[in-house]
Amino acid sequence: MTVEQVRIEREMREARAAERAATIPDFWKGALYADGNCVKGRYPEGCLPRAEIIVRCETHWDACLVLLAL
Repeated sequence: MTVEQVRIEREMREARAAERAATIPDFWKGALYADGNCVKGRYPEGCLPRAEIIVRCETHWDACLVLLAL
């Protein structure tokens, strides 16, 4: 794999992460975390369930990119 191919793949993943981040409602912003390959949102203390899957990604790194894109 060349440096150019790595750059192209990185840019594609960042663009996909930005698209996914744009779909997340404001309600969740600030209460999100990466758990495996998912971005989850925490409900306020005392709520059940405690978390909900907001976005499912291909890898943990892709989930982290979604959080960075926010």
